[in-house]
Amino acid sequence: MRRMFTKISKEYASISVGKLFLAIFLLGLCIRLIFPELRVFHIDEAIHAWMSYGLWMNGSYMYDPKYHGPLLYYLMATVFSLFGDTDAIGRLIPGITGAFLIPAVYALYKLEYLSKNKALIAALFCAISPHLVYFSRFLRHDIFQLLFIFLCIICIYAYFERKKWYFLPLSGIFAAFALCLKEEVPATLFIIISFFCIMCLLGKIIFPKTWARDGAITLLVIIAIGYTFYTSLFSHPEVFFNAAHMALTHWLGIQDECRLCGAPYWYLLMLLLV
Repeated sequence: MRRMFTKISKEYASISVGKLFLAIFLLGLCIRLIFPELRVFHIDEAIHAWMSYGLWMNGSYMYDPKYHGPLLYYLMATVFSLFGDTDAIGRLIPGITGAFLIPAVYALYKLEYLSKNKALIAALFCAISPHLVYFSRFLRHDIFQLLFIFLCIICIYAYFERKKWYFLPLSGIFAAFALCLKEEVPATLFIIISFFCIMCLLGKIIFPKTWARDGAITLLVIIAIGYTFYTSLFSHPEVFFNAAHMALTHWLGIQDECRLCGAPYWYLLMLLLV
Protein backbone atom coordinates (compact mmCIF):
# COMPACT_ATOMS: atom_id res chain seq x y z
CA MET A 1 0.00 0.00 0.00
CA ARG A 2 2.80 2.39 0.89
CA ARG A 3 4.55 1.68 -2.41
CA MET A 4 1.33 2.39 -4.30
CA PHE A 5 0.85 5.75 -2.58
CA THR A 6 4.51 6.59 -3.18
CA LYS A 7 4.14 5.78 -6.87
CA ILE A 8 0.95 7.87 -7.15
CA SER A 9 2.66 10.74 -5.33
CA LYS A 10 5.61 10.66 -7.70
CA GLU A 11 3.35 10.56 -10.76
CA TYR A 12 1.32 13.47 -9.38
CA ALA A 13 4.49 15.47 -8.79
CA SER A 14 5.69 14.77 -12.33
CA ILE A 15 2.56 16.22 -13.99
CA SER A 16 2.76 19.93 -14.67
CA VAL A 17 0.34 22.24 -12.88
CA GLY A 18 -0.86 23.58 -16.21
CA LYS A 19 -1.92 20.11 -17.40
CA LEU A 20 -3.73 19.39 -14.14
CA PHE A 21 -5.61 22.68 -14.38
CA LEU A 22 -6.49 21.94 -18.00
CA ALA A 23 -7.93 18.56 -16.98
CA ILE A 24 -9.98 20.16 -14.19
CA PHE A 25 -11.16 22.90 -16.56
CA LEU A 26 -12.33 20.35 -19.13
CA LEU A 27 -14.11 18.42 -16.37
CA GLY A 28 -15.87 21.57 -15.16
CA LEU A 29 -16.79 22.56 -18.72
CA CYS A 30 -18.22 19.11 -19.47
CA ILE A 31 -20.33 19.08 -16.30
CA ARG A 32 -21.77 22.48 -17.17
CA LEU A 33 -22.48 21.89 -20.85
CA ILE A 34 -23.73 18.30 -20.90
CA PHE A 35 -27.51 17.99 -21.41
CA PRO A 36 -28.23 21.75 -21.09
CA GLU A 37 -31.95 21.19 -21.75
CA LEU A 38 -32.37 18.55 -19.05
CA ARG A 39 -34.48 20.99 -17.03
CA VAL A 40 -37.11 23.38 -18.37
CA PHE A 41 -36.39 27.07 -17.91
CA HIS A 42 -36.87 28.47 -14.41
CA ILE A 43 -39.14 31.54 -14.38
CA ASP A 44 -36.10 33.83 -13.96
CA GLU A 45 -34.38 32.18 -16.91
CA ALA A 46 -37.51 32.56 -19.02
CA ILE A 47 -37.74 36.29 -18.19
CA HIS A 48 -34.07 36.90 -19.01
CA ALA A 49 -34.26 34.89 -22.22
CA TRP A 50 -37.46 36.65 -23.31
CA MET A 51 -36.02 40.13 -22.66
CA SER A 52 -32.83 39.20 -24.52
CA TYR A 53 -34.89 37.84 -27.40
CA GLY A 54 -36.94 41.05 -27.49
CA LEU A 55 -33.76 43.14 -27.57
CA TRP A 56 -32.47 41.04 -30.46
CA MET A 57 -35.71 41.21 -32.44
CA ASN A 58 -36.72 44.86 -32.02
CA GLY A 59 -33.61 46.50 -30.55
CA SER A 60 -35.47 48.10 -27.65
CA TYR A 61 -34.35 47.94 -24.04
CA MET A 62 -34.47 50.20 -20.99
CA TYR A 63 -32.99 49.46 -17.58
CA ASP A 64 -35.47 48.19 -15.01
CA PRO A 65 -34.01 47.29 -11.58
CA LYS A 66 -36.66 44.60 -11.17
CA TYR A 67 -34.78 42.57 -13.78
CA HIS A 68 -31.26 43.71 -12.79
CA GLY A 69 -28.61 45.24 -15.03
CA PRO A 70 -28.38 45.48 -18.83
CA LEU A 71 -25.19 43.58 -19.62
CA LEU A 72 -26.79 40.12 -19.56
CA TYR A 73 -29.46 41.14 -22.08
CA TYR A 74 -27.01 42.64 -24.56
CA LEU A 75 -24.74 39.63 -24.21
CA MET A 76 -27.53 37.10 -24.72
CA ALA A 77 -29.15 39.08 -27.53
CA THR A 78 -25.80 38.91 -29.35
CA VAL A 79 -25.52 35.16 -28.70
CA PHE A 80 -29.09 34.54 -29.91
CA SER A 81 -28.40 36.50 -33.09
CA LEU A 82 -25.29 34.44 -33.81
CA PHE A 83 -26.30 30.94 -32.75
CA GLY A 84 -30.08 30.83 -32.50
CA ASP A 85 -32.63 31.20 -29.71
CA THR A 86 -32.88 27.71 -28.18
CA ASP A 87 -32.87 26.83 -24.47
CA ALA A 88 -29.51 25.09 -24.93
CA ILE A 89 -27.95 28.23 -26.41
CA GLY A 90 -29.42 30.23 -23.53
CA ARG A 91 -27.46 28.12 -21.07
CA LEU A 92 -24.29 27.84 -23.17
CA ILE A 93 -22.77 31.18 -22.12
CA PRO A 94 -23.46 30.78 -18.37
CA GLY A 95 -21.86 27.33 -18.57
CA ILE A 96 -18.70 28.60 -20.25
CA THR A 97 -18.57 31.55 -17.84
CA GLY A 98 -18.79 29.26 -14.81
CA ALA A 99 -16.04 27.02 -16.16
CA PHE A 100 -13.71 30.02 -16.50
CA LEU A 101 -13.63 30.34 -12.72
CA ILE A 102 -11.04 27.56 -12.93
CA PRO A 103 -8.50 29.49 -15.08
CA ALA A 104 -9.12 32.41 -12.72
CA VAL A 105 -7.91 30.25 -9.84
CA TYR A 106 -4.88 29.37 -11.97
CA ALA A 107 -4.15 33.09 -12.32
CA LEU A 108 -4.06 33.40 -8.51
CA TYR A 109 -1.64 30.48 -8.44
CA LYS A 110 0.62 32.19 -11.00
CA LEU A 111 0.59 35.31 -8.82
CA GLU A 112 1.82 33.04 -6.00
CA TYR A 113 -1.15 33.72 -3.72
CA LEU A 114 -1.98 30.00 -3.67
CA SER A 115 0.29 26.98 -3.44
CA LYS A 116 0.03 24.19 -6.00
CA ASN A 117 -2.10 21.91 -3.82
CA LYS A 118 -4.37 24.70 -2.54
CA ALA A 119 -4.90 26.02 -6.06
CA LEU A 120 -5.77 22.57 -7.43
CA ILE A 121 -8.19 21.89 -4.57
CA ALA A 122 -9.85 25.29 -5.11
CA ALA A 123 -10.09 24.61 -8.86
CA LEU A 124 -11.61 21.19 -8.26
CA PHE A 125 -14.22 22.69 -5.93
CA CYS A 126 -15.05 25.28 -8.60
CA ALA A 127 -15.43 22.47 -11.13
CA ILE A 128 -17.74 20.18 -9.14
CA SER A 129 -19.41 22.39 -6.53
CA PRO A 130 -23.18 21.71 -6.81
CA HIS A 131 -23.93 25.37 -6.07
CA LEU A 132 -21.54 26.73 -8.72
CA VAL A 133 -22.56 24.08 -11.25
CA TYR A 134 -26.24 24.90 -10.71
CA PHE A 135 -25.78 28.63 -11.33
CA SER A 136 -23.47 27.84 -14.26
CA ARG A 137 -26.39 25.99 -15.86
CA PHE A 138 -28.80 28.85 -15.15
CA LEU A 139 -29.49 31.88 -17.34
CA ARG A 140 -29.15 34.51 -14.65
CA HIS A 141 -26.74 37.30 -13.70
CA ASP A 142 -25.09 35.57 -10.72
CA ILE A 143 -22.37 33.49 -12.38
CA PHE A 144 -21.29 36.39 -14.61
CA GLN A 145 -21.11 38.66 -11.58
CA LEU A 146 -19.00 36.14 -9.68
CA LEU A 147 -16.48 35.75 -12.50
CA PHE A 148 -16.12 39.49 -13.11
CA ILE A 149 -15.63 40.24 -9.40
CA PHE A 150 -13.07 37.44 -9.18
CA LEU A 151 -11.20 38.80 -12.22
CA CYS A 152 -11.36 42.31 -10.79
CA ILE A 153 -9.67 41.12 -7.58
CA ILE A 154 -7.02 39.19 -9.54
CA CYS A 155 -6.19 42.28 -11.59
CA ILE A 156 -5.82 44.39 -8.44
CA TYR A 157 -3.45 41.79 -7.00
CA ALA A 158 -1.53 41.80 -10.30
CA TYR A 159 -1.37 45.62 -10.15
CA PHE A 160 0.49 45.46 -6.85
CA GLU A 161 2.60 42.40 -7.69
CA ARG A 162 3.59 43.12 -11.30
CA LYS A 163 3.80 46.92 -10.91
CA LYS A 164 2.16 47.45 -14.31
CA TRP A 165 -0.25 50.41 -14.49
CA TYR A 166 -2.65 48.80 -16.96
CA PHE A 167 -3.78 46.12 -14.50
CA LEU A 168 -5.79 48.69 -12.52
CA PRO A 169 -7.84 49.93 -15.53
CA LEU A 170 -8.29 46.27 -16.48
CA SER A 171 -9.75 45.64 -13.03
CA GLY A 172 -12.00 48.63 -13.74
CA ILE A 173 -13.31 46.96 -16.89
CA PHE A 174 -14.31 43.85 -14.93
CA ALA A 175 -15.76 45.98 -12.11
CA ALA A 176 -17.81 47.92 -14.66
CA PHE A 177 -19.13 44.70 -16.20
CA ALA A 178 -20.16 43.52 -12.73
CA LEU A 179 -21.84 46.88 -12.03
CA CYS A 180 -23.82 46.41 -15.24
CA LEU A 181 -25.17 43.12 -13.91
CA LYS A 182 -26.60 43.47 -10.40
CA GLU A 183 -27.43 46.20 -7.91
CA GLU A 184 -25.48 44.85 -4.92
CA VAL A 185 -22.12 45.10 -6.70
CA PRO A 186 -21.32 48.61 -5.31
CA ALA A 187 -21.39 47.12 -1.80
CA THR A 188 -19.08 44.30 -2.93
CA LEU A 189 -16.63 46.75 -4.51
CA PHE A 190 -16.69 48.88 -1.35
CA ILE A 191 -15.58 45.83 0.66
CA ILE A 192 -12.81 45.04 -1.85
CA ILE A 193 -11.49 48.61 -1.91
CA SER A 194 -11.67 48.83 1.89
CA PHE A 195 -9.64 45.62 2.19
CA PHE A 196 -6.81 46.91 0.01
CA CYS A 197 -6.80 50.28 1.77
CA ILE A 198 -6.51 48.55 5.16
CA MET A 199 -3.68 46.38 3.82
CA CYS A 200 -1.92 49.56 2.73
CA LEU A 201 -2.36 51.17 6.16
CA LEU A 202 -0.94 48.04 7.78
CA GLY A 203 2.04 48.14 5.45
CA LYS A 204 1.19 44.84 3.79
CA ILE A 205 1.04 46.42 0.34
CA ILE A 206 2.43 49.63 -1.11
CA PHE A 207 0.54 51.76 -3.61
CA PRO A 208 2.62 52.69 -6.68
CA LYS A 209 3.55 56.34 -7.11
CA THR A 210 1.21 56.54 -10.11
CA TRP A 211 -1.82 55.26 -8.16
CA ALA A 212 -3.74 58.58 -8.47
CA ARG A 213 -3.35 58.66 -12.25
CA ASP A 214 -4.11 54.96 -12.58
CA GLY A 215 -7.16 55.33 -10.33
CA ALA A 216 -8.47 58.24 -12.38
CA ILE A 217 -8.12 56.25 -15.61
CA THR A 218 -9.87 53.31 -13.98
CA LEU A 219 -12.77 55.51 -12.83
CA LEU A 220 -13.18 56.92 -16.33
CA VAL A 221 -13.23 53.38 -17.74
CA ILE A 222 -15.96 52.37 -15.27
CA ILE A 223 -18.05 55.44 -16.07
CA ALA A 224 -17.68 54.95 -19.84
CA ILE A 225 -18.77 51.30 -19.75
CA GLY A 226 -21.58 51.98 -17.28
CA TYR A 227 -22.85 54.90 -19.34
CA THR A 228 -22.81 52.82 -22.53
CA PHE A 229 -24.95 50.01 -21.14
CA TYR A 230 -27.25 51.86 -18.72
CA THR A 231 -28.21 54.34 -21.42
CA SER A 232 -29.10 51.42 -23.73
CA LEU A 233 -26.23 52.25 -26.08
CA PHE A 234 -26.82 56.02 -25.67
CA SER A 235 -30.56 55.82 -26.41
CA HIS A 236 -31.68 56.84 -22.89
CA PRO A 237 -28.98 59.05 -21.34
CA GLU A 238 -31.24 60.08 -18.46
CA VAL A 239 -31.31 56.52 -17.11
CA PHE A 240 -27.59 56.58 -16.26
CA PHE A 241 -28.12 59.44 -13.81
CA ASN A 242 -31.29 57.92 -12.34
CA ALA A 243 -30.18 54.27 -12.18
CA ALA A 244 -28.90 54.36 -8.59
CA HIS A 245 -32.09 56.02 -7.31
CA MET A 246 -34.24 53.59 -9.30
CA ALA A 247 -32.38 50.59 -7.85
CA LEU A 248 -32.54 51.83 -4.25
CA THR A 249 -36.21 52.73 -4.51
CA HIS A 250 -37.16 49.36 -5.97
CA TRP A 251 -35.11 47.05 -3.77
CA LEU A 252 -35.76 48.92 -0.52
CA GLY A 253 -39.46 48.73 -1.37
CA ILE A 254 -39.16 44.98 -1.86
CA GLN A 255 -38.24 44.62 1.83
CA ASP A 256 -41.84 45.41 2.76
CA GLU A 257 -43.14 42.57 0.61
CA CYS A 258 -43.56 39.05 1.95
CA ARG A 259 -41.72 37.13 -0.76
CA LEU A 260 -40.27 34.37 1.45
CA CYS A 261 -42.15 34.66 4.71
CA GLY A 262 -40.94 33.09 7.91
CA ALA A 263 -39.57 33.66 11.39
CA PRO A 264 -36.10 35.24 11.86
CA TYR A 265 -34.58 31.77 12.24
CA TRP A 266 -36.23 30.50 9.04
CA TYR A 267 -33.09 31.06 6.93
CA LEU A 268 -30.93 29.19 9.45
CA LEU A 269 -33.20 26.17 9.06
CA MET A 270 -33.06 26.48 5.28
CA LEU A 271 -29.24 26.54 5.37
CA LEU A 272 -29.29 23.08 6.97
CA LEU A 273 -30.96 21.79 3.81
CA VAL A 274 -28.39 23.29 1.43
